[in-house]
Amino acid sequence: MKISRIGLVVVLAAVLVSASSLFCQAEEMTKGALASILVNRLGIELPAGAENLSDAELYGVEAKLLADRGITLFTKAKSNWKVFSCDLANVIYDALVGKNEATINEKFDYLRGKGYLASNNGYNCEVMSTEEVLSILNTPELSTAIAQAYSAPNVFGAIAGEGAGAAGVPPAPENPSPEGLASPI
Repeated sequence: MKISRIGLVVVLAAVLVSASSLFCQAEEMTKGALASILVNRLGIELPAGAENLSDAELYGVEAKLLADRGITLFTKAKSNWKVFSCDLANVIYDALVGKNEATINEKFDYLRGKGYLASNNGYNCEVMSTEEVLSILNTPELSTAIAQAYSAPNVFGAIAGEGAGAAGVPPAPENPSPEGLASPI
């Protein structure tokens, strides 16, 4: 039985969550890991030969496949960049409500009201741990909503540079160092 890279990433993420809780230091989620998880959860088929791609090439393919479904978070980001709370808020909000002109503050308020995100009173765009991201994505109602919203290509009529999370929302900081950032939500 052959295990795909996506399967390995999911297993690795689960192992990292367990290991991080043992050492009380949360492993920060990267955009590469989140892209692989979303591709897997959405049931997106990778093209033939994807198993022979380098990690960077695979991330590029995953970013394109996700952008085709309206998740443009990965198109201009590097795979080793950290996932921020505003990144995840954009993906989740746009899946639940649809693309609109809501500000990131309005998105945080909505998602906090639904119980998907913890309090973030300063609306800070904070680095998230693997454990935090997976606990949010593992919420059954939310997981189903994301799968339904992003299951088909061009769900929001995405074109290059546009799509879910693009309207009126400031981008995440360009992978700053974690020093000086508040603790993740």
